[in-house]
Amino acid sequence: MAELCSKITPARGGVMTDEVGVITGDLELCTSCDADGGVQVSVRYQGAGEWYALSSANCTLTAPATVGVGYPAGLDAKETSMAELCSKITPARGGVMTDEVGVITGDLELCTSCDADGGVQVSVRYQGAGEWYALSSANCTLHDARDHEAVHQALVGVLHRPEG
Repeated sequence: MAELCSKITPARGGVMTDEVGVITGDLELCTSCDADGGVQVSVRYQGAGEWYALSSANCTLTAPATVGVGYPAGLDAKETSMAELCSKITPARGGVMTDEVGVITGDLELCTSCDADGGVQVSVRYQGAGEWYALSSANCTLHDARDHEAVHQALVGVLHRPEG
């Protein structure tokens, strides 16, 4: 089972787990994907032993991603082409933190783009708006660019919390 982990500090509202409800503070988030495409998302307090399933974040990848071609801010088609995945999300009350304007809330669009070397850039914008913002501390490098869809789905699972 392939696993990717990151240290995170969620927005004020914390993250909802299946086992203990909302947890906040400095956390570790891990996503794992098995050979059948099953994706599990777990979270724990940094350095603690017990893992909790992130509510509504687990999924099964059933087919290859349908991707378009997009370009990260500041680059043009001559410099790189990237696979891009986009989803509509509604984050919890605390919103999501961006590098450019701080916290944004409401109905958003989340896009991840991945280059051939596994470099992932994560951006959000208000649905239908033109200006994109970098999701704070979300960019990463994958060991295998084919994991892009699993990472995108995990982000959607973590951030899409329309019930608050």
